[in-house]
Amino acid sequence: MMFYQYGFHIHNQEKPKSQSFRKTLKSTMYVLGFVAKEKRGKLYMLLHALMALLNSVFPLCYTFAPGLIINELTDGRRINMIVLYVAVLAVTPVISQSVNMAANYQMQKIQLELTTKFNADFYAHIASMDYETLEKPDIQIMKERAGNTLNQFIGAVPGFGSLLSGIFSLCAMSSIIFTLNPYVIVLIVIVVAANALITKQSNQKNYQIGQEASKNWRRRWAITNMFSDYYAKELRLFNLKSFVIDMFTAHEKKANKLNLKSAMVWQKLSLFNSAANCIQQIGIYAY
Repeated sequence: MMFYQYGFHIHNQEKPKSQSFRKTLKSTMYVLGFVAKEKRGKLYMLLHALMALLNSVFPLCYTFAPGLIINELTDGRRINMIVLYVAVLAVTPVISQSVNMAANYQMQKIQLELTTKFNADFYAHIASMDYETLEKPDIQIMKERAGNTLNQFIGAVPGFGSLLSGIFSLCAMSSIIFTLNPYVIVLIVIVVAANALITKQSNQKNYQIGQEASKNWRRRWAITNMFSDYYAKELRLFNLKSFVIDMFTAHEKKANKLNLKSAMVWQKLSLFNSAANCIQQIGIYAY
């Protein structure tokens, strides 16, 4: 009875289904909408969008200013323009760091407020559930994963901001990209598409590992809880020490294997990204 209470039962193994891009986009928009419905959430998203734009503009100074300085030194030789370009190149890092420091403080402050609000609403919902539903092991797993997912909701906004920053930077650098050889452009597109595909597959694998790790964590939690004062009498009365420790060790080993498996997925992704970047750099410099 004690074992079943904490979820020691057999789960039906179902083959996980892949999530389509449309469903992923829909889920992302739902998460962003969940944040945007809060008053401070709108400000949080606006600040991230604004910083995405600024952080894509500042690097342009480092890209174009040195070339403009070289052009003036070798051709125009206008001292006033050289001073202007050097001043822009020197002041940009200070301005960029100052703006980012002020914005990051405000965004972190709002993030903590929103996280507190979301968690309070989540626990209020849990407290309102009927106990018959709440005590079901499958509901417990769903509750745990929902709580972990809820804490990641805020993280979707910085991710969306990084995506916007990448789009802004791509638009800003498009004038340079379109002057490249068509074969180089095709190579870049292939590398980006391959990275996106491998990243998607890695995320799917880690999601499946996370599901298995979540179930294993609940079992480990139940086992370690048996060493508390609540079960101290049963543990000694039935001489369960060795049995429980063996179960704990087995689940710890399984958890370690899952952690290593997840780490290996990311290492393979990192290795692929490095190889793809190497091929891309060779193609560009060869051109």
